[in-house]
Amino acid sequence: MQILHLYRDNNPQEVQRKTLKALRALDTQFFDLTYQVHFRLTEDLADNIREFVAAQKTDMTVLIPNRLSFLEKIFQ
Repeated sequence: MQILHLYRDNNPQEVQRKTLKALRALDTQFFDLTYQVHFRLTEDLADNIREFVAAQKTDMTVLIPNRLSFLEKIFQ
């Protein structure tokens, strides 16, 4: 599984800190799941999503738009 975390905040350390905290919960819940996380600072979400999907050759893409990170939303 590939996780793409797009953000607009110019504080990538804070974004990564919050997301990595949620990933620890993911590790606990899905300990046998292999995944990679990609962080990208962007203003153009649509272009970054298209580029990522094309580069990863994904079979399925799930989008969760929210002010919370994807993983924060799942474990809220």
